[in-house]
Amino acid sequence: MSEKAKEIYFSMKEYGVSPDIIHFNCLIKALIENGESEEAMNIYRQEKELIPNEVTFILLLKGCAITRSLVNGKKLHETIMKNYELYRSITVQNNLINMFSKCGETQTAIELFMKMLKTKQLDDTTWTLIIPTYCEEGRLEEIESIIISEGVTSVFVFNVLLDSFLKSGKVEHAESIFNQMEFKDVITWNSFLKGCSQNGDTKRLLLYFKIMPKYTQPNDVTMTVMLTFFANHSMEQEACFLFDNMNTLFKIARITAHYGCMIKLWANLKKMPEAISLYEDMINNNLVPDVPTLILLLSVCSEFGNLDFGKIIHRNISELRIRDHNLFNALINMYAKCGDLTSAHEVFLSVPNKDVVSWTCIINAYAIHGMGLKAIELLNQMSKENIKPNEHTLTCVLHACGHCGMVDEAKEIYNHMESKYSIKPSNIHLACLIDALARKGNIKEAEKLLGSCISPDVVTVSTLFGVCRKFNNVTLAEKLFNMLIERNEVESSHFILMANIYASQDMYEDAKRVKELMEFGGFKKLPSMTQVCIEGKMHSFVCEEKEHPEIKMIEKELKKMVADLIKAGYQPDLSWVIKNVDTDAEKLDLLYKHSEKIAMAYAFNKQPNTSTIHLTTNLRVCGDCHNATKLLSAVRNCEIIIRDASRFHHFKDGKCTCGDYW
Repeated sequence: MSEKAKEIYFSMKEYGVSPDIIHFNCLIKALIENGESEEAMNIYRQEKELIPNEVTFILLLKGCAITRSLVNGKKLHETIMKNYELYRSITVQNNLINMFSKCGETQTAIELFMKMLKTKQLDDTTWTLIIPTYCEEGRLEEIESIIISEGVTSVFVFNVLLDSFLKSGKVEHAESIFNQMEFKDVITWNSFLKGCSQNGDTKRLLLYFKIMPKYTQPNDVTMTVMLTFFANHSMEQEACFLFDNMNTLFKIARITAHYGCMIKLWANLKKMPEAISLYEDMINNNLVPDVPTLILLLSVCSEFGNLDFGKIIHRNISELRIRDHNLFNALINMYAKCGDLTSAHEVFLSVPNKDVVSWTCIINAYAIHGMGLKAIELLNQMSKENIKPNEHTLTCVLHACGHCGMVDEAKEIYNHMESKYSIKPSNIHLACLIDALARKGNIKEAEKLLGSCISPDVVTVSTLFGVCRKFNNVTLAEKLFNMLIERNEVESSHFILMANIYASQDMYEDAKRVKELMEFGGFKKLPSMTQVCIEGKMHSFVCEEKEHPEIKMIEKELKKMVADLIKAGYQPDLSWVIKNVDTDAEKLDLLYKHSEKIAMAYAFNKQPNTSTIHLTTNLRVCGDCHNATKLLSAVRNCEIIIRDASRFHHFKDGKCTCGDYW
């Protein structure tokens, strides 16, 4: 649009029309609105025929404020000081205050304000601009005193003062201002409620919301403030009551923002069916979802692996013709985490003006699927297109290398991060390299690298600790576990891992001791859960599942599945049974009832002729389930895709894409 404005402006003389100051200001406005403030300043400097007026300087000052261009702002200030008409303009002075404040020159802004105050040449806008400036300086009480001494009564001004005290965390002081205000409009009430919400002051929030209808009618913003608080604090009962009854109680119709809050609530509570139902209700009521709500829904689909619903959202986005970079990136992430790399890459190719975030998203997509070569290929392609990778981009590439045994490539990238990309390796990058070495079996080299750290963080230590289970390295596991305990960085997952390592070596007394220590410390074990989506509905299963309404059918299919595996040469690995039971028969029964196997049995029963099964499990897949699934993919002639806590596994024709570097 700005290029078209320039073309029209500079070709006006060809049509016998001399541009006037109105045309000039229209051009300056178009440039600034398009983010081209520097170009606007250049045209202003080059203009010799027209005399800039008040509107010109107001526009240019706004441009300097947006781009934080202090140098240009000071030059404009010098010019204004030489023109009496401009200098005495309250609007120009207000924009000078705004420009200096936004550019970090708060003291200069305050000096300008004091001059305006001395001459009484100021308005409500002046006050609303200077209050945040005093707030930034930590001088709110000072500006409050000036406002009172000057006899300011504008509710507009006091709303800004109230908001500033709340943003500074001074809720009690804000409450005092609120109660002393002679006139409060709905904006005042909403501002105070929002401040209480953001400061986590539940008592005041609920109290003032309760009495608000006695003084003023709540509006849709009030509902958004309250629902946001309820959603953020997982207050299901309160949120549902307000959402269901806002029309009856306050004559307020639901809007997009209200649905967005409720969807966030269900997302926080991990209740995907409710989130889906609410989204469908929203669409049926002809409400257009906003970008944050769509991103939130896509993240829910990502977390639960619900590809079917993710595709519905994508279709709605296309129908609404929403083109937003963050939304494109969320789609890439959703498809990747739901196991559909083809669609993820198609979305990536459709992104206009790809930035580093878009590139990192697609690289991460291939990384979590363990496709190191593709991740490196994209990194090189990214560099060719003059997009500089960031720390997270390189973390994704290193992660991909580690999960497919590309140790040499991981070392090459890590060792040249500073020279090639001007990025200093962090502990996260080091953890990725240690992970790559350990997964390849280079335990001693990984341990040596960890030892070279002056103070390795919990992520780095945990990375090497996690690989100890695969190689049953009890000695190193004990060393790392004790290190985490001594540094007070131990988590429940560390206790479980150490107990499992002991149990795999039949060291049940040691495993029992670790579990008792975990219980004594108040740590909770995260139960294993696997989910599968059948015809758009998510089904969840835990180890030794007993509560599912179709458990009899599942057990029947599970026996059939195990029989097929044994016939094909399956040899159960009893070392992955962590419970101390007496007989091998009991161990086998426990092994067969891992949540992944139960979910697969359910999926095969419901979709006997399916070519692909998608599973999501919240923990790392165990070695026995990994081997059984490889064999099952060949026996049932079906691709089985499992997303565990670490990565994706694509099982097909008896092989896994991880190459057993899981």
